Amino acid sequence: MDEKIGEIIARHFSGTATADEDAWLSQWRKSPSNEALFQEYAQLWKLAAGHNEVPDANPATAWSRFESTHLEKTTSIRWSRVLMKAAAVFLFGLIAIGLYNQIGKPSQLLVKSEETVTEIILPDSSHVLLAANSSLSYPEIFSTSRIVTLTGKAFFDVTRNEEAPFIIESGSEQVKVLGTSFTVDTNEEGTEVIVATGRVQLSTQNNNKLLTLSPGEVGNWNNGSGSFSHTNNSDKNFMSWATGRFDFESTSLPDVLERLNEFYPDSIETELNVKACSLTATFNKQPLSEVMEELSIALGVKYKKTNSGYQITETACSSK
Repeated sequence: MDEKIGEIIARHFSGTATADEDAWLSQWRKSPSNEALFQEYAQLWKLAAGHNEVPDANPATAWSRFESTHLEKTTSIRWSRVLMKAAAVFLFGLIAIGLYNQIGKPSQLLVKSEETVTEIILPDSSHVLLAANSSLSYPEIFSTSRIVTLTGKAFFDVTRNEEAPFIIESGSEQVKVLGTSFTVDTNEEGTEVIVATGRVQLSTQNNNKLLTLSPGEVGNWNNGSGSFSHTNNSDKNFMSWATGRFDFESTSLPDVLERLNEFYPDSIETELNVKACSLTATFNKQPLSEVMEELSIALGVKYKKTNSGYQITETACSSK
């Protein structure tokens, strides 16, 4: 029996299998003999779920303990050599990928992005781009559900698993998906979700209020009013903080600076009233020094270098 099969089935039962692994397993189970073996694994999983001892790092020792605790007591069942071997492989898979732990919740991991965008690959192979000055907390191992906690902003590309919903908690709200890509932005005022692909469910923690979003839609939860709202996404730069690609079309300079400051570690600041200034330009991950030069040409900007970035001291369009 291939040990890889035991590992994949173990990840399937724990909710950590990838979409490709689940698809492969679905095909593999179409064989009657494979399905019979899968059901035997299912019974072993139920037995393992009731095991309360700390797993041994040695597979042989762990199997011996498991056998004496569960199999010898089940005298009415005659285990064939094939099934015993399959059980040993399955248990080895559980130990090898750290799933044979029924004592408590898995350890929580916390990632803080500080001043730069940080990429995270979660236990189920979902990808996260964590915006600057944001944090994400998640378990070291996902079980029957996939729950993470977000503070700040992040883009999620979630691996599909219909048996284990992916849930993002933030304050009094939560975002629930099966497999899709979207941006979540949390702050003191509430939560904003922008959907790129798939469908996303935005709800309160007690699920008494619910909003379902489709691709191209934006959903907002307002803490003050305690209500949802949603619109179509008209913001071409909603992912610029992660990609570094900007497309400004008659965009007010304050909005331009806000977007640029989300991506570049060095900030652009000004004490001038620049609300009357607008910019039409595109940028694509170019150095901030080049961006400042283009602002200088387009808007008559004069600036100086500071310890934290750049300070705009004069523009041709600012008002006193």
